[in-house]
Amino acid sequence: MSLYSSLNKFLAFAYKNWVMSKRNVFTIFEIAFWPVVSFISVGLMSRYLSLTDNQTAFILIGAITFSSVQVCQLDVGYALLFDVWSKCIKHTFITPTSSHHYILGSSLVGSLRSFLVLLLLSLFGYIFFDFNILEVGMTPLLLIFFAIILSAISIGMLVCVCVLLVGLRAEVAAWSIVWLFLLLAGIYYPPSILPPTLQFLSNLLPLTHLLAYFRSFYLGGGAEFEILTTYILLFIHIAFTSVLLHLATRHAIKSGLLLRISE
Repeated sequence: MSLYSSLNKFLAFAYKNWVMSKRNVFTIFEIAFWPVVSFISVGLMSRYLSLTDNQTAFILIGAITFSSVQVCQLDVGYALLFDVWSKCIKHTFITPTSSHHYILGSSLVGSLRSFLVLLLLSLFGYIFFDFNILEVGMTPLLLIFFAIILSAISIGMLVCVCVLLVGLRAEVAAWSIVWLFLLLAGIYYPPSILPPTLQFLSNLLPLTHLLAYFRSFYLGGGAEFEILTTYILLFIHIAFTSVLLHLATRHAIKSGLLLRISE
């Protein structure tokens, strides 16, 4: 397969997700309403509890990371969910494309939406809560944003795996899996308060180490190893979910699930 052909297929799925997203009125809620409401809510809570600036930053970083990951992983999950809802998923799999085309294509749109959420929440944080995300520095911010996108892709791929295993019933996974991951990662609290078993699971998640690195710029620094751990775990997670996606695709084709959920 030529690079030009592969690029066309990747961009075709990106365009498809873009068209479906801009026609969906709820897209604006996913970008500008729910993230902002959630962010302002926890920010106001920090003011009510009279938290210090560092404690407020700890919570706001969790809210920004959560919303940025959620928006991007939804787009990756939508790569198949839109087809399931339209009952045309079989058409995707009879085209001469592979899973990496629709994953990467949807990830491009998700990355753009995630960037808008990050930008919007950072602006609200600066205006209302005196939280300046630029204190982190541009290079660390790029590393953090790229890690957010890779985390979202990994979670979104799990949603696609669920769709290929159980069909329409998996739509709840698009909104629930990310909550489970971020619950273990500690979006509003340090994972050290979790029970030992959950702490062990937490340490296996890239988001746990990403949050620790992000927060270190406001809590004293000295956590450079956390970003390295984040990327090592991310590549392991993406490799694992890629294998799962391949196996789930074969299962969906052989079991006839694709035909059943397309009728």
